[in-house]
Amino acid sequence: MVLHPDLFEIISELAWGVKMNYECLQSQLECAIDIRNNVPEWFLQPIIIRDDPKNNPRLLVRRKNPLIFGHPFIPIINSDLIYDRNVILLVNHINAAFWRRNNQYKSTVWKLVRRPVTQTWNQFIERMDGLAPTDIHTEGCLMRSLILTMIDQLHQSNLICRWKLALI
Repeated sequence: MVLHPDLFEIISELAWGVKMNYECLQSQLECAIDIRNNVPEWFLQPIIIRDDPKNNPRLLVRRKNPLIFGHPFIPIINSDLIYDRNVILLVNHINAAFWRRNNQYKSTVWKLVRRPVTQTWNQFIERMDGLAPTDIHTEGCLMRSLILTMIDQLHQSNLICRWKLALI
């Protein structure tokens, strides 16, 4: 059974408050599945806080990230594709010896982290290849635990397709 495009847009607007066609929804669902399977949740923001421009631009809205396993799917927006602050914490605590050993600059990784996950994830995990717990310098027990968990999950992650989504 195939729905008429106008009817499909009405249903998507009722479900999520956004008109979208079938191709856009299919592309976003495939992207969400790919990212959920290959990018560890520690690298994505679990809760997005943003303005609600429709109703009240000064009102902040909490939104669960649809790219994280366990969160319901809703249409993907730009803020869903941003790296989490944990990634900044990880990059800040990597020893200079790691960067020298891999013949790369820390600033290159900073440029990757500032761009959407769908565009830079593959390059990010290639740059972090070979990162070991001995390459980290931290004093706090909790911070060290978080960073070591991220390193472990980074080794278990995979490449994703380079998605070009029609974002809402």
